[in-house]
Amino acid sequence: MIPIEHRDDELRFDVRVTPKAKRAKIGGRHADALRVAVTSPPEDGKANAAVIQGLAKFFKIAKSNISICSGQASRCKRIAVRSMTETELRDRLRDVIDA
Repeated sequence: MIPIEHRDDELRFDVRVTPKAKRAKIGGRHADALRVAVTSPPEDGKANAAVIQGLAKFFKIAKSNISICSGQASRCKRIAVRSMTETELRDRLRDVIDA
């Protein structure tokens, strides 16, 4: 399972982003990070916005509850999620990592 860190009222975990993918997809694992593929290019924050939008849709929460803590210019990013319990987050991640 991907490590999840508690910080204040957030849950944080790592993602590995593949920009300019043929199709958007969330699933799989890269080391200790969740794989996220987006069709947007990595320019002007387009890929970052697509990552947030894709994760919000996947977790079924508002985009405002997801942020990128670090790695804005990198493929490896640290994501912060609010308004979910650790159990809910782990259950959703388990669905796409163990599949």
